[in-house]
Amino acid sequence: MDIEKLEAAAAAQGTTVKSLKNSGAGKEEVEAAVAGLVAAKKALADAITAALAALPEGAPEAEALKAKLPPPPKPSNKDKKAAKDGDAAKEAARKAAEEQKLAARAKKKEAAAAKGVKEGGGKGGPAGKGADGAKPDGAASKAPAAKPNGSGAAAAAPVHAK
Repeated sequence: MDIEKLEAAAAAQGTTVKSLKNSGAGKEEVEAAVAGLVAAKKALADAITAALAALPEGAPEAEALKAKLPPPPKPSNKDKKAAKDGDAAKEAARKAAEEQKLAARAKKKEAAAAKGVKEGGGKGGPAGKGADGAKPDGAASKAPAAKPNGSGAAAAAPVHAK
């Protein structure tokens, strides 16, 4: 069959499907008509693809035939979900790699801290303290001394009226 006849058959089948749907025909009857429409469109697409393959490259008729090809189908919700699942798998792999890096850093930091304790200080403990966490001279920390206010007595906190 040539392309024009296939186009006419697909258009006629499309009209049939539309009229069946508008008239409220039974589900089975509409599904059968839709299946016929899908088959007609596939036959048309196959004929156009075969004609394109037979043409030499760069032929002016090729663009006209390409315009007659039906657009690719839109992705269904199932296809979209499958794509998201693929993205989720990539994200999970990225997170797993990041967790491995963090674990390696923690292990390295732990090893450095253990090495610092064995050597008696260094990077392992807080600044100004020994490996056991105490101040080097063993002195307890003191509260800052109160400064005199000039009269020899400690300055009292201001009293606020309520």
